[in-house]
Formats: sequence, C-alpha cells, structure tokens
Amino acid sequence: MPIKTWTFYWVSQLGMLPATALYVFAGTQLSEIKSLSDIMSLKVILTFIFIGLFPILIKKLIRLTKSKLYAK
Repeated sequence: MPIKTWTFYWVSQLGMLPATALYVFAGTQLSEIKSLSDIMSLKVILTFIFIGLFPILIKKLIRLTKSKLYAK
C-alpha cells in the first residue's frame, strides 16, 4: 500500500499518543510509591485498571467507527 513517509509518521505519532501519555502517567505514579501500602492508593489502582481496559476500549472504538463508516 503506497503511503507517504510524512503521512505515515504523523498518523503513527497521533495513534501512539494516548497510550504514551497513559504509560508516562503510570510511570509517574509508580515513582511516587514509597512503601507497600502506597501500592493500594486509588490513583495507582485506577491507573492499572485503565491500562488493562485501554486496549479493549480502543478496539471497541475502532470497531464502532468502522461499522459507522461502512454503513453509509
């Protein structure tokens, strides 16, 4: 499939941006852990839950978008 290098680059960067931001946030939360009890903080737990759900949410969003595009 022919695609311009610049187009491939910016679309790739745009597609990777949400996950990159999520992983940076998770790393920031992990760096703040000072004891075992800090692992059970709401921020850390929610971050890991969202990391687990993120691929599922993106997959459903893509499926929904494709179905709406091809329904026309």
